[in-house]
Amino acid sequence: MNLCIISNPSNVSNESLIINNLFSNGLEIFHLRKPNGSINEVAELLRGIDDKFHHKISLHQHHKLSEQFEITRFHFTEDKRKKTGPAELEKYYSDGKILSTSIHSIDDYKILSSCFDYCFLGPVFNSISKKESKSIIKNDFIIEEQTKTKIIALGGINKESIPAVKKMGFNGIALLGSIWQSEKPVESFNQIKETWLQKQLVY
Repeated sequence: MNLCIISNPSNVSNESLIINNLFSNGLEIFHLRKPNGSINEVAELLRGIDDKFHHKISLHQHHKLSEQFEITRFHFTEDKRKKTGPAELEKYYSDGKILSTSIHSIDDYKILSSCFDYCFLGPVFNSISKKESKSIIKNDFIIEEQTKTKIIALGGINKESIPAVKKMGFNGIALLGSIWQSEKPVESFNQIKETWLQKQLVY
């Protein structure tokens, strides 16, 4: 099961240090998303992240940096996915890239290219980082059928919401607001991680 963190869209003080500490504490995948960041700004952040963690980083923008930093993970927004042809996705996949994307409904999931290793579905709950982003998931939502593409819950995920996420059948969770709005991001991550890894949860 995947445990992901998405970067704060804005710059954070001591950001690379925090990211290194998150990896050292068991973070599986880090999504580097800086929608307004230049290629030089993203490269500077990557230089601050230990080389041994680069294979665990997924780039949302500036995919060309993958060659410089030996990154094999690419994320596609919903809009970018729709503008990318099947042949291009197949080329990335055959070159060994690990692809992910974002969706907002199970209907979208059913027609996803098999090139995608996993996808973010959400917001599952009301977003912590974007107050205007409300849940699109019903309380009785259950993932009944899956392809080989794993489904990762995104939106409003915190320690308290994990039992509900597990009951819905998600393969993993993606964190943003619960980490970057915390005064102690690494401590918050560890608490969520411990709850996520528990085998038995009382619903």
